[in-house]
Amino acid sequence: MSKDSLLTQQKAELHRLNQSEQELSIAIKREFENKIKEQMGQIEQLKTEAYEQMGQLNMIQKKHQTELRQAFEEKEQALMALETRISAALFQKDEQIKGLKSKIEELAEQNAQLKRFIEKECKNLL
Repeated sequence: MSKDSLLTQQKAELHRLNQSEQELSIAIKREFENKIKEQMGQIEQLKTEAYEQMGQLNMIQKKHQTELRQAFEEKEQALMALETRISAALFQKDEQIKGLKSKIEELAEQNAQLKRFIEKECKNLL
């Protein structure tokens, strides 16, 4: 083979290799672009799921806060009702004690009157 022929053949081979390199480069670039798009899609999906879960978490927290506030209010109302009942019971007890003391005083006075009457009657009989 002649030098020119060899050179032409080598140039053709070089040109073919350059084209193969370009085609391979384009194929690799497409593959990476596809992988990047796929990964970006997965990232977006994960972001969406994270936002949804945060929204659900916020709703659950609000629900629990509402339930906790309601439980606290119910407890406070129950304590106030208990305090009211205790106060009423103590007032009623105090009133009953006053009434009993008054009755004791009346009975003591009647007892004293009866003693005096009996003593007077005893003196009259003697």
